[in-house]
Amino acid sequence: MASLVFSNNSLLALISCSKFRILDCNDGSCKFSCELSSIKPNTDSKTTKPDTSDAKQDPALGHGNIGCFSSSGRYFSLCMTNKTVTLWETDTWKCLSTRSLEKKATAILFTKDENYIVVADKTGDVYKFSTNDVHSEGILLLGHISMIMDMAFSNADKFIITAERDEKIKVTHFPNCHNIEAYCLGHTDFVSSIGVIKSEDDEILVSGSGDGCVMFWDFKSGKRLHTECLNEQKEEEGKEIQDDKVIVSVSCCPKNNVVCVMTESSCLLHLYHVSNDNNLKVTKLPTVTTSVPPWNITFDSNGLLWCLQPMKSEPLMVFHPEGAVQHIKYVKLEQFEDLPVYSTASDWTYLEECVGKEKQLSALRRKKDMDNLKEYLTKKEERIRQKKARLGGLDVEECDAKRIKE
Repeated sequence: MASLVFSNNSLLALISCSKFRILDCNDGSCKFSCELSSIKPNTDSKTTKPDTSDAKQDPALGHGNIGCFSSSGRYFSLCMTNKTVTLWETDTWKCLSTRSLEKKATAILFTKDENYIVVADKTGDVYKFSTNDVHSEGILLLGHISMIMDMAFSNADKFIITAERDEKIKVTHFPNCHNIEAYCLGHTDFVSSIGVIKSEDDEILVSGSGDGCVMFWDFKSGKRLHTECLNEQKEEEGKEIQDDKVIVSVSCCPKNNVVCVMTESSCLLHLYHVSNDNNLKVTKLPTVTTSVPPWNITFDSNGLLWCLQPMKSEPLMVFHPEGAVQHIKYVKLEQFEDLPVYSTASDWTYLEECVGKEKQLSALRRKKDMDNLKEYLTKKEERIRQKKARLGGLDVEECDAKRIKE
């Protein structure tokens, strides 16, 4: 799967299956390009070990190469499918470190002060890696029993919020991650994507799930404030059927307080405006349609919506907002004189290798019949047993507390 990542200093990372390039949004030029095969794993790391479970991991789950910029744009970090996390300095594009991960990464963030890279993995653990001591190994922060699907920070990094395969969202103090603030419970299937709409006075957590629901939370108390259900009842040949939608991605626009929701195998993007002056108000905006189901959606700092899609004739679609704040309509851009980076980011020869590698999160959905449910619960108990054994017999939270004290 291909993805776009914007920085706060006019850089754009275009990440594909085997390479990434950094583009300058001001003039469209390529600042840096790298073949991932040229990055050698850190064989000296103590964490490097055979991972037989990765051979069974379906690449269609979408946990491929993932990257992010630090808040100032000074650093760029990339987690690769070979369980390696790299750190780059964006002034010189010198690779400062290459460190090994226990398991494949599913989410990556920088702390606001840029002192740490925070990485979540598919076994439910979260580690932090220093950007100052670039040879140090990762330090375990917290753990879940099941796969972490996404991760976000609150304002000033006071809380780290983690979403998991087993329907839960955990809100934990940072960096004292043994202190759990709240759980956000309400989804009935895996939580695939989360985002935080931040303001000076308040913050709202937005979550998307395999149950087809978008939920809005006061995450500090774990209280659900609003729900938008994308699944609809339809009638076909006299029978009522459920149109099940699996939410793949939730992207938040801080400039306009807009949330864009992408569902699996769908060209339709759902948009909502969020205001929270006294009481939360969620306004459904007109949907937009892509040419084919996209790989990736994201907003840039100017509020433009970018959609990267597996289509040779139009790999990239951009939508700009029009109208009053609570009644915004996103309209497709047809002229790109003011977006010189568009043509460079639309290079199909660079993106073609990602065709057929779209996210297929429906493979993670909770089975509804009893036999499959028993199988699911049996596998979950096995995961718990394996994690306890790996952590020396301690419960996950006990282990977190012990490591923090050490």
